[in-house]
Parts: sequence; C-alpha cells; structure tokens
Amino acid sequence: MPIPRNEQFGHYRGILMNFRASSISLVCFTLMLACSENTTFKGNPPSAALPPKAADVQPVPEATVLETTVSVDLSATEVRAGKKPVQATAIVKNSENQSVVWTVTGPEGVDLGTISTKGVYTSSETLKGEITVTIRATLASDSKIFGTQLLKVIPAESIFIGCSKGNEVFPIEAEVFRLPVDTQRLPEFDAIPNDKISIVCMDQFNVPERSFDDGFPGVENLNEWFALHTKGKLNISIAGDYQFRLRSDDGSMFYINGTTVVENNGLHQAEAREGSITLTAGVHDFVLDYYQGPANRIALELFWQVPGSSDFVIVPSNAFQK
Repeated sequence: MPIPRNEQFGHYRGILMNFRASSISLVCFTLMLACSENTTFKGNPPSAALPPKAADVQPVPEATVLETTVSVDLSATEVRAGKKPVQATAIVKNSENQSVVWTVTGPEGVDLGTISTKGVYTSSETLKGEITVTIRATLASDSKIFGTQLLKVIPAESIFIGCSKGNEVFPIEAEVFRLPVDTQRLPEFDAIPNDKISIVCMDQFNVPERSFDDGFPGVENLNEWFALHTKGKLNISIAGDYQFRLRSDDGSMFYINGTTVVENNGLHQAEAREGSITLTAGVHDFVLDYYQGPANRIALELFWQVPGSSDFVIVPSNAFQK
C-alpha cells in the first residue's frame, strides 16, 4: 500500500536532520583531535622527540702543494765596466733549503765579469761595447729550479746610458734636445718641448775635454748642436758653505733649489766658472743645463769644495740621488 505524501515528506526530513547532526559531530570530533595533538594532558606521557638530523659529512680537502720558485733582484740594472759591483739577491719561496748557486752567462768571446758565492757581481776590467749578461740563481737542492735577471754592462768611458728615468747607479736624468745651428746660448727648455728627442742617464758630471763622436744611445748622428737639461738630487752630509766649479765646452748653468749657483753660459771653448751657496745637511734638488755647439770637442765637469777643505774635487757619484 503506497505511503501517503505527507508521511513521505516527514520521513525524508528525519533522515536529513540525522545526517546533518552526524556531520556536525564528525567536524567537532576532528577539531578536538587536531587540538589534542599540540596539547599534553595531565597524566599523559610526553610524545617521544625525533632524533636530530645528522650533519652532512664534508670531504676533507686535499693539501695544497706550493710550488718552489726562485727569483733574482739586482741593486742596479746597468753598470759600467772597470770592476764595478752590483749586488744580486735570490728570493726563494716555499723551500726549506734557501741555498743557491750563482752563475753569469752572456755573449761568447767577451769578458762577462764574475759573480761571488754571495751574489756580488763584478764587471769586467775593460769592454769595447755594451753587452747584456744574465745573472742566474739556481736552487742548490734542485738544478731545475732557478731564476734569472738581465744586467746591462757598458764601457767604462761611456758618458751616457739609455734610460727612461734615473736609477740607483745612474741617478742623473738628462733630457736631450736638438738645437738650431749657430745657437749662441742655452735655450729656454720650456719653450722647445717639441725639440726633445731622447732621455739618457749619467752617474756624475766627469767629462774632461775630449772629442765626441759617440752620440747618444738610441740617437744617431747627434754629436753637435744639442742641449742637455739634467736634474736630480744632491745629498749633502755636512751643512755649511759649498764652493762649486763648473767647467764646460760649450755653455752651462748650475742651479740648486732653484737658485743660480754657477753661470757659464755662451758659445766658448772649455773654461771654468765658480760660485758658492750655503747648504743644510740633507737632500737638495739640482738642475744642470749644458749645450754643445759645433763638433767635435766637448767638456762637462762639476767640482766642489766642501766645508773644511781647500781642494776642488769632482762631485762623486754617490753624492747624487735619483
């Protein structure tokens, strides 16, 4: 017998209400369970802690093997012939054995000079032309490990060496200018920058009267109508009055700290002029200008008379600094 419509409606309504109640109960139970996971109730044992994560094991780096090297340092890169010394120093890295063996090599058939067990190179007595020698330091415990340095050796009578600036052995820097024929006096160097053709270096002003056919390093066919604008530092060990004598062929001028000390200008044969100045102990700037007229005789000598002395002597090379 079919169920009346109103009874069917009531039946389905009851089922729906029971379902909703069950769903609400399930949600509440789920929420309570979630909350209880983060709450320790009295009487309940604490949950066991997870063991800490083991640290990653890093591989042990391999030991770095440092290469043993030898290098050479020279107290100067140029030297004159005539038994002049240059100190060589070996720099040995990453080796307990610091001992080296010194040797010198160069062109065949030429006296190359010598080098001692302590690295002191001594130039040959005489030399006809410029040479370059190789200073070598070889590790005593391993002949395959060595260092080298080049050294230029020039004839003892050479006045100039080629350079870009003064150094410990040749501290005087000289700018070379070409001059017009028949120049009568030293030029104003600041006014002729385009006539500068080279730079050379000197160790002192010690050129007695002589012929000059050599010219300049790196400059061909320049033995007349040229000028030198030289500069450097003069080391004064004793304070006092200094007398200077400047002998030249042709004209020359000498300045210390911007003050004219000796004027020997003009076109003339070798002749000397003198001047004096009071100097304190220490290092002083100097300028010496010189020019050569017609070929082929030249002279350029700078003497001084130091406090307490009555003699004029050539200013020694060790009085000059770069």
